[in-house]
Amino acid sequence: DNLGKIEITGSYLIYNDKRLYPVPNFLLKKEKQIIQLTIDEKDCVECDEGKIVLPKLTERGAKPLENCWLTYSGMEKVLMGKIPCTSDLIPKETEESSDKPKNRLFVQESHTGIARNQETRVVEEGALFQTKHVRLSEDLKIGALVQSCDLAGGVTPIPLDTLIQTRFGGEGRMASVKINQQPSFEKFTILPTENTKDVVGIVIILLTPADFNQSWTPQRSECGDGRSYKRIEGFKGKPNENGITTWIGKIAEIELEIISAVIGKPIREGGWDLKNKKARAVRSLIPAGSAYFCRVLNDSVKDAINKLQGIKIGQKTFLGYGEIAVGVWK
Repeated sequence: DNLGKIEITGSYLIYNDKRLYPVPNFLLKKEKQIIQLTIDEKDCVECDEGKIVLPKLTERGAKPLENCWLTYSGMEKVLMGKIPCTSDLIPKETEESSDKPKNRLFVQESHTGIARNQETRVVEEGALFQTKHVRLSEDLKIGALVQSCDLAGGVTPIPLDTLIQTRFGGEGRMASVKINQQPSFEKFTILPTENTKDVVGIVIILLTPADFNQSWTPQRSECGDGRSYKRIEGFKGKPNENGITTWIGKIAEIELEIISAVIGKPIREGGWDLKNKKARAVRSLIPAGSAYFCRVLNDSVKDAINKLQGIKIGQKTFLGYGEIAVGVWK
């Protein structure tokens, strides 16, 4: 968990040389129409946290957009407070054939095996196991940006456009890795000129899973190597003047009030510690696509978006966790 001076952004999917983005959890689909959950501060629910604002579904029969990703154009519309078109969605499978959908991005393969004794080469009784493999399509790649690498001490950098064959994944299968210049992906520039009446605040969307130290609200950023970015202060829940429980804190010196959130199922992440030769402790991560609807307290919406756009929040951000996109909440 200590990469020294190396910092990673990503990882993310690249389809036809274009970065894909997770679909925000507040977007649903009914037939061929995309529907958005609404946040109404007048419609509260009593629970163990007090009186809170929950996202509301206005259309029955709408389902989550699972196994789908957004193009840059689609995510840009979301950050501008609009609903993307179905053409902005990149599904895992195409709908060209209702009988056997054609896999566009990847396919999952289930394999069954049995353990055996390495000395006697005899199978172990009851030691069946099953693994799930992900096979990418030819047009899909997994990318990550690696930066701030200290090349002092006689370390020779790998030349650009070098194609490396290496073992990858739990079973150590062969994969190709190509070293490129930083890709010129489009950057979001969602900057409202003024706080118009239809703009309530901002929405923060996780582009990569975030580690908030077993909490659902953003927590202080602590890095595994002892560094602290100190980007987050709070967030503590307490009733406001209307008796509604909200969560007030700061991200990058921007004071925010979380009114509501749409959070996906926690990701349970563990793995194997190669150095200490033991299993890593399993921890819960907030999944990509989770969204926080916030009111900006002491700054303008424009300044908040400008300062928060594209930063990483939470713990172990140097591993790529907690990258966010910020847009307007209408």
